[in-house]
Amino acid sequence: MSEPEYDDIASYAIRIRVPKSWVRNAVTAGRIHCSRVGRHVRFTAEDHKANEEMWRKSAVNGVPKPERPRPEQSAAVAQFQPRPSRRRTAA
Repeated sequence: MSEPEYDDIASYAIRIRVPKSWVRNAVTAGRIHCSRVGRHVRFTAEDHKANEEMWRKSAVNGVPKPERPRPEQSAAVAQFQPRPSRRRTAA
């Protein structure tokens, strides 16, 4: 019987095409499945399948994305006044 293959954070980030910091933050927040070996984090094939299924379900359910204010809705844009030029004019 062969041993299961484990990915560390760096190789798992490459596999799912995200930055290592995103994987680290997601593990810390408990948003993705992983296996802990002491203080080390590893990802098995089962963890990868569970994460893919979770992401597939969230994509199908249409998880709403947070809205960002549009420039025309922002009060800071409406109140913008250009500064006067500091150039000296020839007299």
